[in-house]
Amino acid sequence: MLVGCSTGGSGPSTPEAPAQPEPEPEPEPAPAPEPEPAPEEPPAQREPTEPLKKKDPLAAYVSETPRCLAEAGRCFSIALHLTMPDGAPVQSVDWVSGQVRQANRLFAPIDVSVQVDSVDALPDEVQEIDDRAARDALGRERFSRGVLHVFVTPRLADVDIAGAEIRGVHWRYRPDTKRRWIILSKIASDLVLSHEMGHFFGLPHSRYEVSLMNKSPRDDPPWSERRFADPELARMRKHRDQMVRSGMLINRKAAKAATTAVSPARG
Repeated sequence: MLVGCSTGGSGPSTPEAPAQPEPEPEPEPAPAPEPEPAPEEPPAQREPTEPLKKKDPLAAYVSETPRCLAEAGRCFSIALHLTMPDGAPVQSVDWVSGQVRQANRLFAPIDVSVQVDSVDALPDEVQEIDDRAARDALGRERFSRGVLHVFVTPRLADVDIAGAEIRGVHWRYRPDTKRRWIILSKIASDLVLSHEMGHFFGLPHSRYEVSLMNKSPRDDPPWSERRFADPELARMRKHRDQMVRSGMLINRKAAKAATTAVSPARG
């Protein structure tokens, strides 16, 4: 019986496993395609805007004319009424500004200042003011207490001298003389409103050389130096206070201060 030979180790030998083939490398994934640029969005369409509002040609007579002086204790409102020849205001904003500026200068000694707070156009048929009836008609439906009404017209006739023309008048409504207003012609110099306001505050024409209320022709003092005489200032102070007490004029500064005092505090 043949005995097999051993080459080392004990026990029967096991056959070697066959070699496994190496796996083939996986193919690299193809690079992702670059994204195409997004199409540009069309520019946003603007919403149609409302048609521009036509500018009120009269608004500048409030916004661009002098305001009451800050240091004045009494500020009174002017309600301005303008004739509109050929559809345009009878006088310019600069002209009205000159009238208001002079009034604020000349009435400062009695602690009074004025400003235009409302303006309206008079009907087309209101143009030249030729007689007393036309003067009455101007304010008959437009007068209100609390403000100083000032009318500006192309021509203001002198009702006492046929064919003559005047620059301004302080007019009392004949059926009720407590109702009164000022009428200015477009040819009025910048001191005419102040002169008529002197009448409004109780002054007659005077003979004081310095006075704006003196109508006599003279060169001394020159117009630029004319003012109200001291006795006239004293008289106007009394009428000023009477008109405020009666409600003929409302002091805007006092009214605003009273409103502010009673307004509830805001959180």
